[in-house]
Amino acid sequence: MHPAVLDLRWQAFAHQTNWAAAFAVAELLVRNHPGSPSGWIHRAYSARRMPGGGIPQAYRLLLPAADAFPDDELIPYNLACYCAQENRLDEAWTWYRAACACGVATETRARALRDEDLRSIWPMIEQLIDPNPGKKS
Repeated sequence: MHPAVLDLRWQAFAHQTNWAAAFAVAELLVRNHPGSPSGWIHRAYSARRMPGGGIPQAYRLLLPAADAFPDDELIPYNLACYCAQENRLDEAWTWYRAACACGVATETRARALRDEDLRSIWPMIEQLIDPNPGKKS
């Protein structure tokens, strides 16, 4: 039940694209180590891809982590991806801006402009000159 061991198990199942098993390991991470954002991220990522899962489930599972880990860039970034995939573009944009505020905005922007999940908001990202005004990038 050590978080590093569970993380390695999750990575192995993800590498095998065994998303149901990856989800089960991520559930253990969240239950036993709720203060670790990686479990929440892994669980949502797995839920999106596992049989019977999908983007709405992934979004629902990850959403509480946004409040629990306000400084973790990957949580709002992934929420932006889920919203963009469901054509909820205003919400995707809001989550994308939140991700920029958490991390190094220039790196977030570069990653986003390569991420097919965010293709629908690429024009907005490209027009944004300073993705995080007031914060050193």
